[in-house]
Amino acid sequence: MLQLLPEFLMIIAGILLFIYTLAHIAALLLLYVILASSLCLYVLAFSIVSTTMGSNMIVNESKMHLIAYWMYMAFSLVSMVYFMYIAVSYYKYNLDLSRS
Repeated sequence: MLQLLPEFLMIIAGILLFIYTLAHIAALLLLYVILASSLCLYVLAFSIVSTTMGSNMIVNESKMHLIAYWMYMAFSLVSMVYFMYIAVSYYKYNLDLSRS
């Protein structure tokens, strides 16, 4: 269950971001960025702890599974940060449009 928690929270963050694009409420963007960044840290901490404890079944399978898992984790974290960058850039773009 703890491993699925970030997925459910990311769905909520995506819904907040969608509502922000329709309503342009800055607090929703801030909530999205806070939620997504905390999820990045949670997923990273959960992966490190479960790997060191030996309870991560994927990593325990073989060395190739270990490499593939951490490559997936790196891609996942980089893509989360990239999508946060896109959201903040969209906010700045709309802020500049409303000022001019």
